[in-house]
Amino acid sequence: NDKCYEFQMGHELVFDTVTGLLEYPMVDETARVIKIASVNVAEDNTIMFRVATEDEEGKIVPLTSNQLLNFKNYIDAIKFAGTKSEVISTDADEVRYDIKVYYNPANPVDSVQEAVLASLEEFKTAQKFGGVIYSHKMLEAVTAVTGVVTAKMVALSRKGTEDEDFIPIDTMATLHAGYFNYTEDSKLEMVSINDI
Repeated sequence: NDKCYEFQMGHELVFDTVTGLLEYPMVDETARVIKIASVNVAEDNTIMFRVATEDEEGKIVPLTSNQLLNFKNYIDAIKFAGTKSEVISTDADEVRYDIKVYYNPANPVDSVQEAVLASLEEFKTAQKFGGVIYSHKMLEAVTAVTGVVTAKMVALSRKGTEDEDFIPIDTMATLHAGYFNYTEDSKLEMVSINDI
């Protein structure tokens, strides 16, 4: 995984006679385009690299075709001979949630709802880029908010660029892109704990 972040666009790898590895002779942080990466092994033992970069506004986006080609060449150069690999850099998966939040009426409902939405956004951006989303961790992000007594995940689903429709998430799901954005039709229902 760390090797993904070490990729330097436009730099040539050099054989290091001391370590016996292909490495860059100097570190150029401005050339390091990989901002998010995960490395997993598929069922057929193919090493799956899911990578993304950032645009000028700091938003996570797929690599350009030129960056992707150069990154694939980099992986081919540094991996062990005979190792099968695949690089994925695509648009974010879409995640749709329907969460029922039970809050303490002593707290203003608008404040609690705003804090829950902020916590969900933080949950999204704080995900270790591993290509997996866990429903219980998402609920933990909601219940950690001040004023929230408990919460229920009514529905959770995901859709990757390769999927025709949304796929329900029970306990966990592997994201095709490795990162995600929420859909606009995601639902957050606020219910006073007194109304249970």
